[in-house]
Amino acid sequence: MFDEEGAGLLSLLPNTVAHSVAASLSPLNSTSLFRTSRAARDLVLQHCGEITYGPGADTHDTLSQAASRKGSLKLKLRETGAVETQPTDKWLAGIAHASLRSTLRQQPWTAVTELTLFSECYGDLRLCIGAASGHLLTLAFPALQRCTLANVEVQGGALFAALATCQTLRHLIIRHATADELAVAAFATLAQASQLSSLDVQCDAFNERYMLDLPALPPNLTRLALADCDDEWLGLITADMAQRLQEVELRQDDEVEVQRALISHSWPALRKLELPTTVLGQAELDHLLAAAPKLHSLSVEDVTLVQSRADAHCSWRQLLLSDPSADNALNAMAFLPLKGLQELCATSLLWMWLYFYDESGSVAGIADKVAAGASNLAASPGGRALLQSQPLRLVMHECDNVQLLGPAVLAALSPLRGTTLHGEVELCCDVWGGLIQALHDVLEASITSLSIGDSECDLYTDVQPNTWPTLCDTLPAMTRVHLQSRVHGACSAVHLAMFCMKMPRTISLRADHLDADDAENVLTSLQSFGYAGTLVEVPE
Repeated sequence: MFDEEGAGLLSLLPNTVAHSVAASLSPLNSTSLFRTSRAARDLVLQHCGEITYGPGADTHDTLSQAASRKGSLKLKLRETGAVETQPTDKWLAGIAHASLRSTLRQQPWTAVTELTLFSECYGDLRLCIGAASGHLLTLAFPALQRCTLANVEVQGGALFAALATCQTLRHLIIRHATADELAVAAFATLAQASQLSSLDVQCDAFNERYMLDLPALPPNLTRLALADCDDEWLGLITADMAQRLQEVELRQDDEVEVQRALISHSWPALRKLELPTTVLGQAELDHLLAAAPKLHSLSVEDVTLVQSRADAHCSWRQLLLSDPSADNALNAMAFLPLKGLQELCATSLLWMWLYFYDESGSVAGIADKVAAGASNLAASPGGRALLQSQPLRLVMHECDNVQLLGPAVLAALSPLRGTTLHGEVELCCDVWGGLIQALHDVLEASITSLSIGDSECDLYTDVQPNTWPTLCDTLPAMTRVHLQSRVHGACSAVHLAMFCMKMPRTISLRADHLDADDAENVLTSLQSFGYAGTLVEVPE
């Protein structure tokens, strides 16, 4: 936060330095600085990259000073609910008239290249853009390139008609706006807005008055984003439009319609595709690999694959899975074309990749898929980065042949040998000496921390007595053991004290299943036998 003395010092800075300082300010600091002094106010108006402006000022001189400066400005006109609906239209008209007067003085508001009109309230107190202001806003901001309407009321056809003919406008974003009948009719004229390159529409599924629709998409779009819109919007994506689109984002409830739209066209120019509420099946994945040869960034909810495409030619450089399921994770890791990825945003996928619940399938078949997934990750720059950022996690609950499945799954991780890992492994399953030995055989020097138990699950983890002597003889880089709260078996205070005494090196031990007194007893026992270096973390 700034005081008057600090603001005065800023005003003494060279212009280029002052610009750099003001442009980097947060909105909170900009507001604080604006209020300290006239010099500070002028600094903000001349150099701050974004200004939020609301009702209340008698004149718009300060806004005019910022909007007519050199450089570019993001202007947000905000309604907070302080006044009734109709006066906000007059307030916007007053701003427009101030701009026109400034233009007559040879000071047009050309700094404003991005304009956002939004409300922080709902219902009748929202910002209203009506007959008084709608036809003037594009005239008021002659260099306008991006316009955002968020949670506003549009009355009459003036605003949309003006936006449709605004030759400088390239990007139009509409989020949760409502419109009357005239506004809906005027919205359709945007289909002829050849200057638009980007259209982003988020409908309000709970507002029956929202009926915005287009007869066709603007002809020169390269980016389209739809959220919660009627399925008719998807039908506007014609074969010709799909040829031109470079970025597409569809957040639609009807997954089947999104899938149908996806496989209906070729996408030769598509570089970025976001489908965060859609699960891709084998057919959709195969179509993308064949029909979108320039696709670099893909975001989907999940994938369900039955055939491997790990070695398919693929242009992807970034992949995000927003909500993968445990049922699909093993196949996804094994079958997806990950090798060319520079960024794999799939923390949940890694978390569920080795998740087995009530598993009764072939141990050999499961191990083969785990090995394929490990090879896939190890060969991918993005996969290796993900492995470095997140622990490996093995979950096995109520599985048949767990004594065979556990070591087989760990042995299948051998492609990760030599890959730099996060260092922590979480065993959310029953633990015994053979499982620890299998872990050591594969990832010996990579493991620095071992967690036993699953705090996210109601099922308990059983720790067998032979776990502790095996740990003493394996995992030479391990310096920390963490027992989660839901463990039982050979993990009493006595077992842990004996383990620490037998351990050939100093470690840190945390036992969440013990109360503070039991944990303190472990520490006291160790200290009485001269094991002062062992750290026992006492639960809070």
